[in-house]
Amino acid sequence: ILAIYLAKIISELPVNLLSTVGYGFIIYYVTGLRSGFQHFLVFIAILMLEAYAVMGLGFLVSCCAKTRQIRDILSIFVFLTIFMFGGNQLQNRLDVSWIIRWFQFLSPVYYAYTALLRNELEGNEIQGVLGDSFLIEFRVRLFSIWECAGILFGLGTLYFALGYFALRATTSSPRFIF
Repeated sequence: ILAIYLAKIISELPVNLLSTVGYGFIIYYVTGLRSGFQHFLVFIAILMLEAYAVMGLGFLVSCCAKTRQIRDILSIFVFLTIFMFGGNQLQNRLDVSWIIRWFQFLSPVYYAYTALLRNELEGNEIQGVLGDSFLIEFRVRLFSIWECAGILFGLGTLYFALGYFALRATTSSPRFIF
């Protein structure tokens, strides 16, 4: 099972990362994000790490279910949850209970959102207002860009590993008769 699982990851990862680079290149310059090649490289790196982590989560979700119908329902629930807690939808709401607020720390979207906002706004001035004041308003000062990058890589690796164990648990071993 491990060989098939690794082959699937190795075959899909370059395609996903290259498409992310192409998409990121177009989006960065079309939307007029912060000038400077270093900011562009950080943007591309964070997008690639987010794609890696979300791909790992997708593998985990698909390996947890034995049937296609259960996988489809599970994936809708998981991905809606990580998107709700990933960006600005729920993390700035003070009335959200601490019981569910921790979900944001499992979301790759949260770390990508934080890193991308910091890359764009930190030390930048937008229409006479310092970008750092926006970071305070959006409450994204908890992690640095590089901490977010490390966490994204760690989450992706964790999700891939858990996906492998889930696949082992949900797949019966083939029996060969010689």
